Amino acid sequence: MFKKNSKGAINHVGCYTGDGYVSEMASSKKNYQRKKLEGNGWDLWGMPDFISDINTVQGAAAVSGKEYTKIEGLIDTVAEVQIWLNATFNAGLVVDNCYGPKTKAALVKALQSTLNDLYNAGLKEDGEFGPKTKAACKTLVQGSKGMLVKILQALLICHGYYSAYLDGDFGGKTATAVYNFQARAGLKRDKKPGPNTFEELCA
Repeated sequence: MFKKNSKGAINHVGCYTGDGYVSEMASSKKNYQRKKLEGNGWDLWGMPDFISDINTVQGAAAVSGKEYTKIEGLIDTVAEVQIWLNATFNAGLVVDNCYGPKTKAALVKALQSTLNDLYNAGLKEDGEFGPKTKAACKTLVQGSKGMLVKILQALLICHGYYSAYLDGDFGGKTATAVYNFQARAGLKRDKKPGPNTFEELCA
């Protein structure tokens, strides 16, 4: 959803949480406030290709009749990960900027779904990181690209180790975040997240 200023430029974006409120995000302030939908100037979003005056937002997705902002730029909060999960995996999360059990389960489901899509892993997409999910995890390295890297980056954001682009590109910042997380978790610090690193990220 979006709001425009008096000149007609989009200056606020938000996510409809399904309860008559919008979780508002302003790119200039990284501000998240719950505002009533009715009477506050919010409009529904279609599918714009690019919103140039909100540099953290690119496009929108309509999922099950609800409008969720799709984030593809600079992401550094749990709320933005939740918005991305809603748009990409129809997670149905309330955007509250809290990394709780539901957000964790949604990330595990996203991981399971991606492993099934890419490798026919045959995993039950239940949000539980068990032995089968661990065994199906692939080892990523610097230079890897794709949805598995996005999920890795999202997990690192939720643990407070990554503040950059959710772009699916395993570059230097992602490698540093992996190294720092591995060090805290007591894992081998090789910057190559595999089954053991994913297990700790999803614990």
